[in-house]
Amino acid sequence: MSRASTRASFDVPDSFNFKRPNEWPKWKRRFIQYLIATGLDKEDGSRLVGTLLYCMREDAEDVPASTDIKENSLTARVCAVL
Repeated sequence: MSRASTRASFDVPDSFNFKRPNEWPKWKRRFIQYLIATGLDKEDGSRLVGTLLYCMREDAEDVPASTDIKENSLTARVCAVL
C-alpha cells in the first residue's frame, strides 16, 4: 500500500473573523492543530504564511499589501507568532 493512499485529508479551519477578536485565540489553536495534522508545521516560513492567508480567506489577502512590511519580515513575524 502506498503512503499516499493512507494519508488523511483535513479540512482547513473555518474562516478567520476579523470582527470577533475574542475568537482569535481559538482560531489560532485550530490553525496550529491543522498545521501539525497536515505536516505543514515542518514547512518553511513562506509556505506557512501562504497557508495562513489561505485559511484566513479573502479578508486576509489585503493584509500584506496594506502594510509596509517586507515579505521576509512578514514571514518571520508570522512564524514567531505561530
